[in-house]
Amino acid sequence: MSMQKADPGVVLAIGADRIVSAVPCGLVSIILTAGSDTATIKLYDSATVSGGTVIKALSAVLGTVAIYTPCKPDSFANGIVAVVTGTAATGYVSISS
Repeated sequence: MSMQKADPGVVLAIGADRIVSAVPCGLVSIILTAGSDTATIKLYDSATVSGGTVIKALSAVLGTVAIYTPCKPDSFANGIVAVVTGTAATGYVSISS
């Protein structure tokens, strides 16, 4: 079994779609920090900012942090596009190639 190196991660701002990876990859972790209200992050199986299927969604309530770390990376066949919502929320996504 070979080990896959994870990238250092991508910090995501609120609002607009963000391309995390435009090629097939594995999801290593998600960290979502809520600000002054509930925050959400949705990860789409897509290489572009429009469309795709939601593969993973996470939420955190006011002032908390939600963390997702699968035992094995979750597979995204087309790439990953992320959308973060919430007032003063931040998201962090780490992937493997």
